[in-house]
Amino acid sequence: MQHGLLEQLEADLTRERELTAQVRHHLAAHHEVGPEGIAAFLRERLSCLEEYEVDLIFASMFTPSVEDQARYAPYLDPSGIPPEGEARLIRELASRNLRMALRMDGERISVPLPEVVVARYVHLLNLTAPLAEVLVREIPLHVPPGERNRVLALGRHPVWQEGRRADLLAAFLRVFARQGTYSWEKLRFLTDLARSFRPATPLDFARQLENLTDAYEAGDPSSFYHPQIEERYRDVPSVPRKYVPSPAQVLPLLREIRADLERILQESPA
Repeated sequence: MQHGLLEQLEADLTRERELTAQVRHHLAAHHEVGPEGIAAFLRERLSCLEEYEVDLIFASMFTPSVEDQARYAPYLDPSGIPPEGEARLIRELASRNLRMALRMDGERISVPLPEVVVARYVHLLNLTAPLAEVLVREIPLHVPPGERNRVLALGRHPVWQEGRRADLLAAFLRVFARQGTYSWEKLRFLTDLARSFRPATPLDFARQLENLTDAYEAGDPSSFYHPQIEERYRDVPSVPRKYVPSPAQVLPLLREIRADLERILQESPA
């Protein structure tokens, strides 16, 4: 077990976090706790809750982003860590009696860090996910050095683990590099599209994106859910939970990705 990996985990789990509006809404709706009672509730009653209740409260605050996951890329071999290694990490962190550092309206709240929250965060880092050989080979060749840890983390995402999608991601990276069109925003958007449509082949993906483009151009994109944009509006009560982005937000990137995919199909239509 690498010392650096444990220390990075401890630092990330115990860094100060702002108590989000989403958590406040959850406490009010499910535990009848108003703003004035939140600090006392967390200090006095959190330890009395069931694990699933604790997980629901803090899920949004302890779900690692790709940027969080990228910090762990230097500690991982292409094969990742074995599942038993992940379990050992969770046990070791739980044994350290760590505390959550929360902040609300200028007040600092320190409470014990529940093991269920530790387990959630560690598991969602995808530390056990292997990196496909094609990505191990292609990422250093086609991704700018400053971006590689983020792309390595993205390559461990479950959507790129299924079927032959790692080959599809590698093909996009080659095209991005050849055309000089790489951008992190586009790669994240590509991953969202793959997550939404789960394409079996590049040709399948091309048909799906053509239908999506037609829907946006016709002004009816309601069937498409874009998690990145929804995330930006997560804590804004006036915005619906399932936020549908406008054509102006989506169409430019969508058209770029379709053009890149057309180049991939010209090279290898299968």
